Amino acid sequence: MNSEIPSINTRNNSDFHRPLVNLTKYKNGTYYTGIKVFNYLPIHIKNLSHNVNQFRLALRDFHVILYRTILTAAVIYGPK
Repeated sequence: MNSEIPSINTRNNSDFHRPLVNLTKYKNGTYYTGIKVFNYLPIHIKNLSHNVNQFRLALRDFHVILYRTILTAAVIYGPK
C-alpha cells in the first residue's frame, strides 16, 4: 500500500504501489493489471478490502451499476 511508503497522509494512500517495470509483457500481466484495476476502484470499496465477503458484494454491485450506466449511455447516444 502507498500508506506504507510516504510519511504524509495523501489521497492515494489507500492505493497499492505499482512496481516500476520496463517490460510490456509484465505490464500486461495479471499482477500489474490487478493493481491498476484496484487503484481505480472508489475509495469506499477499497476500504472494504479487509473483509472478503463485503468487498466481493460491493464490487459486484459496483460492476452492475457501471454496466447499467454503459448500457444506458449506449441506448441514449447510440453506437459509435
